[in-house]
Amino acid sequence: MGGIAVHGKQIVLGDRDLADLSDVIRCYAADTGQVLWEYAYPAPGELDYGQTPRSTPLIVGDAVIMQGAMGHVTALELATGRLRWQRDFAVEAPPVKRSEWGACSSPIPFGDWVIVNPGAKDMSLAALSLKDGAIAWKSPGTAAGHGSFILAKLGGVQQLVGFDSESLGGWDPRTGRRLWTLKPTIPGDFNVPTPLPIDGQLLIATENNGTRRYSFDNAGRIKAQPVAENQYLAPDMSSLVHSKGRVYCVWHELFCLDAGTLKQQWSTKHDKLQDYGACFATDNRLLVVGRGGHLLLLDTTASQAKLLGELDVLPDDDAENYSHPALVGNRLYLRGGKRLVCVALQ
Repeated sequence: MGGIAVHGKQIVLGDRDLADLSDVIRCYAADTGQVLWEYAYPAPGELDYGQTPRSTPLIVGDAVIMQGAMGHVTALELATGRLRWQRDFAVEAPPVKRSEWGACSSPIPFGDWVIVNPGAKDMSLAALSLKDGAIAWKSPGTAAGHGSFILAKLGGVQQLVGFDSESLGGWDPRTGRRLWTLKPTIPGDFNVPTPLPIDGQLLIATENNGTRRYSFDNAGRIKAQPVAENQYLAPDMSSLVHSKGRVYCVWHELFCLDAGTLKQQWSTKHDKLQDYGACFATDNRLLVVGRGGHLLLLDTTASQAKLLGELDVLPDDDAENYSHPALVGNRLYLRGGKRLVCVALQ
C-alpha cells in the first residue's frame, strides 16, 4: 500500500518479509529494477489489509526516512541502506487510539528536520532531527488520521496542514503550535485524501463531507464556511489533482470539477475505475492509474471526457494496487501486490 519514492538512480519503498513479522525497506536500481539493498527490522502486529507500511518514503539529501505502519521511523543512508537512527513511537509515544490501519502519514521535510505524525496525546506531531532523530519539538493533540500532511502558504502564513482523527488543522512547522482547528459537519471521515492548496486556498475531499474549498484570513486561520462545495465527489482514498482551473479525482468514476466553484464539468465511467485511482496532471494531459495498474490518458483541454489512450500494465493476478506511483521524466513506476513495474511514457 505504501507509495514509491524515486531519486536519481534509486527507487525506495516499504515492504514486509514473507513471515509478516518485519518491515523491509527495499532499494532498487531505477534503470533495471535490480535490488541494491534491503533493511529489515522487527515490526510484528496485525492490521486490516495487511501490515505493510502505508506511507511513502522520504528521500532527502543522502538519507531516506521511512514511517512504518507499526510506529517506527527509520533513517537509512540512501547509498548503502546502513542504519543512521530509528525511533519506535509505539513505545515512546503510544497513540491515543491504535488504528486498525496503522500509521499512514508520510514524513515531511522542513529544513534540518523531518515532521512525523505519531498520534499520541502529548506528541500528535513531532519534528525530528534529520541527523540523529532527536526531537526538535512535539505538539500535543489526539489520534492520527489516515492521510499525509502538506506544507503550504495559506493566508500569507507558511503552515503544516493535515488531519488528525477528528479534525483538519494547521500548525506552525517551526514550533509545532496549532494555528487553527476545523471539525467537519459530519463526523467519522477516514481522512485519507491529501489536502490540495490552490491560489492561497485549500481543497479538501472526504467520504462523509464531500469536496470543499476554504479561504483563510490574514493571520493564516481557516474560515469555517467553505467558499464552494460539491457533495457528489466524496472519495475515501483518492486525492484531488489540479490542472488549469479544473480539479480531477477518482471515486468509482473520474470526476472533473471547476476548481473555483467546484461545479461538476463532467464525469466518466470505466470498468477499471473503482474506489481508488491515482492521478497526474499537466496543463494538457491527465494520467489516471486505475485498477490493476490500468493507465488512462485524457485531454485536460477538452470540454468533455476525451480518452487519448489506455494500457494494461499489471497482469490480472496483481489486480489490486493501492500504492501511489512515481512519475520521473518519462518513466512511470508502479507497484502491484507482487511486482514493481517501470513503464516508459511518450
